[in-house]
Amino acid sequence: MSATNRPSRLSPAQRSALTKYRRYWERVSRSTKPADRPQAERWMDRAYEIAGLPPPRAKIWVPSPLIGAIASHLLANAGQPPPPPGSLPLWGEFEPRVWDLINAQTGAADFDLPFRRVRQEVYNGVLCRASEQMARAIDPVDLSVMAKCEWGGTESPVQKSMCEHIRTSVNRIAGERANENYRERVRRVIGDRLWLLVGDARVWDQIWSIASNGALHVFRDTLLDFPSVVEDSDVWLEVRERFRDFDWEREIDMSWRYEVGECIYGCHDSLWLGFCQFLHEQCGVEGADCLEGLIGLAKTCGCWWPFDQIVVMSERPQRLQLNEQGQLHSVDDGPALQFAGEDGIWAWNGTTMSRDRYLAQIHASLARIRRERNVMRRRMLIRAYGEERYIRDSKALKIHEDEWGELYRVLLPDDEPLVMVKVRNATAEPDGSYRYYYLRVPPTITTAREAVAWTFGLRPEKYTPEVET
Repeated sequence: MSATNRPSRLSPAQRSALTKYRRYWERVSRSTKPADRPQAERWMDRAYEIAGLPPPRAKIWVPSPLIGAIASHLLANAGQPPPPPGSLPLWGEFEPRVWDLINAQTGAADFDLPFRRVRQEVYNGVLCRASEQMARAIDPVDLSVMAKCEWGGTESPVQKSMCEHIRTSVNRIAGERANENYRERVRRVIGDRLWLLVGDARVWDQIWSIASNGALHVFRDTLLDFPSVVEDSDVWLEVRERFRDFDWEREIDMSWRYEVGECIYGCHDSLWLGFCQFLHEQCGVEGADCLEGLIGLAKTCGCWWPFDQIVVMSERPQRLQLNEQGQLHSVDDGPALQFAGEDGIWAWNGTTMSRDRYLAQIHASLARIRRERNVMRRRMLIRAYGEERYIRDSKALKIHEDEWGELYRVLLPDDEPLVMVKVRNATAEPDGSYRYYYLRVPPTITTAREAVAWTFGLRPEKYTPEVET
């Protein structure tokens, strides 16, 4: 296609086709069906072929991206020198379990170690090639606008949350294993005198809760900065000095973090790949044909990690719940995103949280909302409680009333007021009664008529209905 014949706008037929493509790929990205393993493996061979590589000799299937990240980490370090004596094991009991899973699927195959990562060839390089070819047919600015405005965006709501889930889960696994190691090392270093104090479960829990918050290497800083729970200042100073130069980063292998960035998202990458397929098949844009293998994988499996002789492939999630805006959102007491054998991710309108916090939020009380000082968290609590219910139960101030309805306002600390108009349904119920509804309106509105007009997109002087329905 010549540069002078670049499609910058879609025809009615193309726009109609785009809607169908978008709906199809949304279903793909939200699928919770088991992976189609035979088809996925054929598409994997095709992806390697397009990249100019021989197909992987072994395909390792794992139940979740978390296990995939661990397996990828172990494979990347296979054949490497063992960690120094006395270093803390990162995976604990997970390591032999994952090795058993790998060995069960590779059999007696003999591999040349170490394994070499080929993400650049199989994924990054292919995407760059496709982008360069499509840029010759469509101006990059037009392409970006089309992807955002016509297609509706190409980012999956699952990707970021899934990465955070992997990081949090791995920290928890490593933390559970390392906790006892830390306790023993602290005992050896600080001696019985201080251990009598630090050995107290409540004190240790405080130290460990800080030490394992997000990353294990902060334990050193914890000892340096932890509030003085030790009355014996001489012993406490000794502890600080003993741990001041201790390199916890060296003691714990943190290279697993690399695996999150090396993950190829499969079905969670499908919105962008689906957009490219639409451009190729419906708009005649050349360049997307090299994405054939990646598109096939997006349709048939979850995340994957490619190496030169072996590839790790993950199942799709068993549970995935989104709100109308496509954000992760738990619609009941279960997680919004869950893979086999894992606890899952709880979320409220795109904000991920622990299960306990989620359950506390959906069972929020009026007193709990009033105590909350964090603005964003308070907003989530009010949405969970129900804005209409909150207006009623908090005895909101009626600021205006006319024939159109009643306008109420609740002041919220460090936030805009919650303003809602109470209106009566024009149609009577079978028993002759009328139902009332609360509709949220902008806080700048001052009259009930203005509020009702705003819900119809009208100015108050233009809102003069002859018949209400």
